[in-house]
Amino acid sequence: MVIADTPAGLPGYGKLEPSFFLPLFSEALLRQQLGLRVALTSKQASAWAPKAAAAIFVFNEEYANRSAKFLPTSITSGPQHIFNNPQFAQIIADKEKTHRHLASFNISTTKLANADGKGQVFSNARANSRAETHLYDSAQTAPAERFNTEYVDTTFQHNDKSYYTMVRLMVVGDELSAGLCFARDASEQNPSVHALDTPLDPTLLQALHRELVDGLWAEHQRLAKRVSEALGFGFWHIDVLIEKDTLACYVCEVGMKFHNMSYFAHLNQLEEIPREIRPHIDRDYPRRSAEAFLRCIANQQLSFDT
Repeated sequence: MVIADTPAGLPGYGKLEPSFFLPLFSEALLRQQLGLRVALTSKQASAWAPKAAAAIFVFNEEYANRSAKFLPTSITSGPQHIFNNPQFAQIIADKEKTHRHLASFNISTTKLANADGKGQVFSNARANSRAETHLYDSAQTAPAERFNTEYVDTTFQHNDKSYYTMVRLMVVGDELSAGLCFARDASEQNPSVHALDTPLDPTLLQALHRELVDGLWAEHQRLAKRVSEALGFGFWHIDVLIEKDTLACYVCEVGMKFHNMSYFAHLNQLEEIPREIRPHIDRDYPRRSAEAFLRCIANQQLSFDT
């Protein structure tokens, strides 16, 4: 059962593109004699919960209080496992709370800026993943009410040009399902990197993927498992900054996300998406997500009562 508790309904705000994701996801479940229901109201969720083997929530972190209240009223019994538990929405809605929670599970995160420290500071809003960011010369000049961390130099050199980078890991249950590289021309002097900033340069994309995704896959797998321990099973994205000299990985943000439609659409402007990247974003990705979901359930020895 999929339960959508967002003002935007089932898609959330950039969480899920139903027409892209759900048909193949549902088809893969049906092969295992499992049906998929979508509840858009608490009344529907409460009625279907007793017969549901698993519940998958769709929520927006910005509405964390609403989402956390939705769980106990809609599901009091039935599902043997919950993915994207709304109770964790209140943690990941706040970047500083997220940082402290992940650090308590020995997950390497970006370091909080020390008020007396030296060096540049990356400053972000404590809430809202789409908020404006700033780079300050020191912690003393960064507004204290914001989420301020030590700057991590993620620049990547390619064909005599420099790019800021970020890797987004996609996790299903406790399994790493995809790794995506975002990049931004460093000449823009803005280290805040998003999918649509990524230059449509196939050779750059191949080089980034080879070094920052494939080259660090084992480390990324460990991060995926640790985050699932910290937040429970879910469809999570983990945004990772990779330091250019040491290749040390630092988690900077975590959120709920089923797939990256905007990145897929962006790269589709290319005449051909590089072969190495295709499996991470192509139209078959929902099926592979379903397979990972089923493996997670099987590994937990949860029996489905259909």
